Amino acid sequence: MLPLVLNGEDMTRLEAYQQLIALTEEFMREVKYNANWDEQNFNLFEQSWNKLKAIIETQAQEKSSDEEMALCKQLKHTHDSLIEYISNKNYQLSDAVQGVRKSQTLFNAYYGLGRIDSSSIYFDEKK
Repeated sequence: MLPLVLNGEDMTRLEAYQQLIALTEEFMREVKYNANWDEQNFNLFEQSWNKLKAIIETQAQEKSSDEEMALCKQLKHTHDSLIEYISNKNYQLSDAVQGVRKSQTLFNAYYGLGRIDSSSIYFDEKK
């Protein structure tokens, strides 16, 4: 289950960035390894992300440190990895759906399930 941000008032920007990284890594594990992943998990991730983002934005007047820059780079890398994984999964699912559609078309063309007449549409010629 994804962690929830509880007490954001006394959290520093560094702590908020660390929680964003942990949240993104946990969401990545949810997407990769949980077969029953659903929209509720994404909504929880989004709510937590927005709370942490608001904490960072309210403290924006503070000067950025080298440690904060390193955390930002780590967060960007983790977030980019998550986006890439989800994009690849989407591509794989699209390919699978197209394969099923092609198989269904061929099956219906040769075997005619769902048709009233019993003659096939396509004929294979011997050479």
